[in-house]
Amino acid sequence: MNLALRTSPSGVRSELNASLASYGAQPAWAINPTLGNDNNTGTPLAPLATMAELSARLSAQLIRQATTVSIVGSVTDSALLLSGVRFASGASLAFAGTRTVLVSGVTISVVQLSGFAFPWQITTAGIDWTSQPKGSQIRFSNATVSPIIEVIDANNVVVGQAAVLPFV
Repeated sequence: MNLALRTSPSGVRSELNASLASYGAQPAWAINPTLGNDNNTGTPLAPLATMAELSARLSAQLIRQATTVSIVGSVTDSALLLSGVRFASGASLAFAGTRTVLVSGVTISVVQLSGFAFPWQITTAGIDWTSQPKGSQIRFSNATVSPIIEVIDANNVVVGQAAVLPFV
């Protein structure tokens, strides 16, 4: 495998783990602006952080099969811009994800800590957590997000490890 050295759209000069020619053969991509990194392979286990990086990797590629891009959270850095992409017979490019619903003014009234480490149980007012889709996240005012790992009832959720948002 030949490694490619280039500057990513996020400005990081990176040595990628796949040759540029193999991007069209990758059937599953993922973008997660919170937990992703534009130096990752872009798979669901190692997601990218930006749509711009996905656009750069897929541009001028031959998509050879049904390809799915999973989006986690709000991907707002740029629109998908594919330049020179070609599709083999029967190939496709589909996007899947959960739309982010922002609710402001939600009050957190109780946080029960399990020591200093996560998970934390949070009691809120102003939102019915049972109506939120699986995989939702809570974004706090200090620019961190936590994934919801369990919905106890309408006002109580258990959240996992908080991560700092790359942009606000």
